[in-house]
Amino acid sequence: MGEFAVYEAFSPLDYLQSYYGQLDSEADGLLNFLVEQFEHIEAGARVLEFGGGPTLIGLIPAARRAASIHFCDYVAENRQFVERWLAGDEQEFDWHVFVERCLQFEGIPHPDAGQIEARCELIRSVVGPVTSCDVYQRPPIQSDHLFDVVITNYCLDAVTNDIKEWHQHIETLKQMLQPGGLFIMSSLKQATYSDFGETRYPNVYLLEDDVRTGLIQAGFAEHSIRIATAPADHESREYRELVLKIDMVAYGEPLVARFGGGIEEGISGVQLIETSAITVHTNDMARDLTSTTRPCYGSRQMNMGITSETASLRFYPDYLPVFPHEPTRDRFHIGYENDHLGEGVRSLVPFSIGDVVFACTGFVCAEVTQFSLQLAPGLHLHDPYFYGKILHSCDPNTYVDVATRQFKAVQPIQPGDFVTMDYAQTEDYLFRRFPCACGASSCRKNVLGRLQMPAADPATVSVPPAQVLTELTDTRSTA
Repeated sequence: MGEFAVYEAFSPLDYLQSYYGQLDSEADGLLNFLVEQFEHIEAGARVLEFGGGPTLIGLIPAARRAASIHFCDYVAENRQFVERWLAGDEQEFDWHVFVERCLQFEGIPHPDAGQIEARCELIRSVVGPVTSCDVYQRPPIQSDHLFDVVITNYCLDAVTNDIKEWHQHIETLKQMLQPGGLFIMSSLKQATYSDFGETRYPNVYLLEDDVRTGLIQAGFAEHSIRIATAPADHESREYRELVLKIDMVAYGEPLVARFGGGIEEGISGVQLIETSAITVHTNDMARDLTSTTRPCYGSRQMNMGITSETASLRFYPDYLPVFPHEPTRDRFHIGYENDHLGEGVRSLVPFSIGDVVFACTGFVCAEVTQFSLQLAPGLHLHDPYFYGKILHSCDPNTYVDVATRQFKAVQPIQPGDFVTMDYAQTEDYLFRRFPCACGASSCRKNVLGRLQMPAADPATVSVPPAQVLTELTDTRSTA
């Protein structure tokens, strides 16, 4: 095969038979990934599927949450292929096995024919219009409104082998996303072309750093970008891995999935074939989040294993998944101490220096609350269930690794001791300042955020001594 084929000669059936002829681990992993992301979307969303090709893979999970789905593709034959299915012609390609698998991921272990057909009819009822699109045009589609969700699978990277053009495509498609909306994208990794049938099509060569740079250049916030990959299913294919990406912040980011060593390990425990996500959000996301804080609901699949015994030990509600180092009632006690201290957390078990005492989760929001942990400037984790009860001390016995939300002991902790932290370690500004009565020899007398302190005071914020920092680092690296 020589030059790349033009998309006007694209064969829908060749493509479907090559990539969706069976429910292999690639298709299964992508479908599971999409199901989990749509778990976080409120019903009634306006969805755009951009460059959907001749497939229903994005429509099947999206239909459950969508009020409407605008489906678009550049190739007329692809649009006609989808339109024939929407009109009831299911002879050309059978999507029932994919619908059945989607329902299983959504929590129905053995979907019957009626449930499968009901989802097919739901798709037909919410999809429309079906239109042309062109990522080289601005705007790339004709629409009188922006969208709550934009989804594009193996599209933006498959129309060029020029990375600068790929950057421009992300910027172009971002125009269609409502501020605070959800952006889902999947791509091929380390591919310069893809083959199916007797034709070859271009693909831009992407690595994780390329993806990060492209998203930042498009105006997405750097601190919210998360990247992970999934191995390709067929060694004969020209790409090496799949890269799945998602903007979750606006709808409540499932931070609990990140514990245990970072994004790749945390998410891969939830998704099949170790797929994971990029989390991005627009620069004006913070403005939208100030008006509403939404919970980071775990997927139904993640919560199916919570027993009544486990639930009785939890401080967190049962719609949040169990996660590594989650604090439980057999290890900690939350109680009201006095009018000055309010509620505090006492340990029921001993901890040595370097031990992980607990990790936390909660709600992502843009504003400071009485119970929030600052993750980055303008980004906070609201946790009224456990972390928000941790008392301040100017000489604390824990130190938090904000990247993992793990609190580690920097002093020995005995049963009955309060678990404490220095609020100024993480917070630029506090919800409210208050006088300190921690009793430490280094007490600063007033509890303030780092940027609220007099110019000379930030140096007095408690930091574990060098040997403890080394011990914490060594512990984390061998976990």
